[in-house]
Amino acid sequence: MSARRYRSPLIASGVVAILIVLGIVLALVVSSSSSSAKKVRVPDVTGQKQDAALALLGQDGFSTQTTSESNAEASSGEIVRTMPPAGSEAAPHSTVVVVVSSGPTAAAKPVTVPKVAGMSFSDALTTLGAQGLTTSVSTQPSSTTPSGSVIATNPPAGSRVPAHSAVTVVVSSGP
Repeated sequence: MSARRYRSPLIASGVVAILIVLGIVLALVVSSSSSSAKKVRVPDVTGQKQDAALALLGQDGFSTQTTSESNAEASSGEIVRTMPPAGSEAAPHSTVVVVVSSGPTAAAKPVTVPKVAGMSFSDALTTLGAQGLTTSVSTQPSSTTPSGSVIATNPPAGSRVPAHSAVTVVVSSGP
């Protein structure tokens, strides 16, 4: 009879443990089904300016994270797309990644190498930099161009090159 007394508490403990596990599973099922019913539609903010788009997403209860990419069809600061995409549903307070255009790539905007021959080297650097060009320097003796002045550029003035291209400035070292 004493073996029977020991079995009763073990059976009761097993039943309690099963009931606890079933309760946890039921709570998880109920909470996941109720949270999926509360999804919010991601608004279409494509083409809007960044500040307006972020404000609208915030009003709809979303957190936001921004990233940028070059885009030939959208001006700088315009929204290109969102992740998750516009029209899809997402959980409230979830994060929507907003892709903002940084404008077209530099390769999409060719520039003309300006004429800087005859300018001082420092003025030539300023002029070329204003066009988005980088520079390197070489010197060459010249009896016709004063020392420190630009003789020529390579590529030559008038050439169309991608922005941020390197232009070699040939500077006179004097006679």
